[in-house]
Amino acid sequence: MKVTIKKLNELQSIIEVETNSGVMTLEINRTQTGHSYNGFERWGITDNQYYHLEELVDDVIDKMKGDNDLEVSYDLD
Repeated sequence: MKVTIKKLNELQSIIEVETNSGVMTLEINRTQTGHSYNGFERWGITDNQYYHLEELVDDVIDKMKGDNDLEVSYDLD
């Protein structure tokens, strides 16, 4: 499963996830009470992939809030 963060700021984040069913888009939006996003339990991913994706969403939300100052960059070329 390949995951690409397409947008990440304090108001909105967009994550593209390549699954066996195709490319799915997860949009996380800031609300007055926190953050919201549609679930991804029906995306045809394994339980393990689901838990890893849930951890990533938590990290992205922390980053949106400014709670996570760790900036990770992969240079794999």
